[in-house]
Amino acid sequence: MTNSNSNTQPARPEKKPQVLRSFARKYFFEFFIVFFGVYLAFVFTDYQEALRDKKIRIKYYDSLIHEFKIFYSHLEEEQVKLDSYLKVVNGIEAGEQPKLVLTDLYYLYNGITVRAAFNSKNFEAIDEELLHSIIRGIYKLEQLEKKIQRINELQQSILYQTAASGEITDYYSANGQLKDSLLWYPKLVKEIAKTNAILREVVKERAIPDMERSRQETEDMPFWELAE
Repeated sequence: MTNSNSNTQPARPEKKPQVLRSFARKYFFEFFIVFFGVYLAFVFTDYQEALRDKKIRIKYYDSLIHEFKIFYSHLEEEQVKLDSYLKVVNGIEAGEQPKLVLTDLYYLYNGITVRAAFNSKNFEAIDEELLHSIIRGIYKLEQLEKKIQRINELQQSILYQTAASGEITDYYSANGQLKDSLLWYPKLVKEIAKTNAILREVVKERAIPDMERSRQETEDMPFWELAE
């Protein structure tokens, strides 16, 4: 008698685990595609923002460089005037009695680009170290402005009348010394000339070269460093 168990077929393995593995691979692949797409979108957005910030920085550096070059030219022009006034001052200090020359000084720099940076989010477009240097320089600029304003006021109230008479005795006392009412003239002329010389040196030797260097560094900087 034949054993009936010998005709029994072996059980087929279930397909469920294989289906699950296939589904998992498909799901993981789709998830990876979505994740990678979102990641690329973030990278592209960061790149666009970094590129925009880079253009803003370069634009502000260009504006600052142009503005300071104009200011330096103005300081040079004013120095020519100051040289003639200093000759009068040197004559007074040498014991001579030259007539005081009416000054024709004025203050030009208004810091449009710097103010625009302070008054907007573009404040961040300027390099921090450079910005600190500009802020420190503002003190000297304010000094120059106040001294020029002061000498113009004194000229109008005192010197114009004295110069109109043309008499040397209106400038100097009997002992040959400049009258006390005019002692402000050599003092302010020398102070203005000194401040002008300091600003000319700082603008030419430090400010403009530093801005040009920072501009070039910004232009050469990769976007991932800008995005930091």
